[in-house]
Amino acid sequence: ESAHTDAEYTEMLQTLALPGSDWHYTSRGVRSRLQITDVMPVAKG
Repeated sequence: ESAHTDAEYTEMLQTLALPGSDWHYTSRGVRSRLQITDVMPVAKG
């Protein structure tokens, strides 16, 4: 099974988190971006 645990996702999200980013906790207590697409590798001018 290749599914990640919530703890692994939380750790990953915390690692990717940048200071000042708009993060929030879901009802499950998992830290996540308001816009999930923002974590995708997109070149921003």
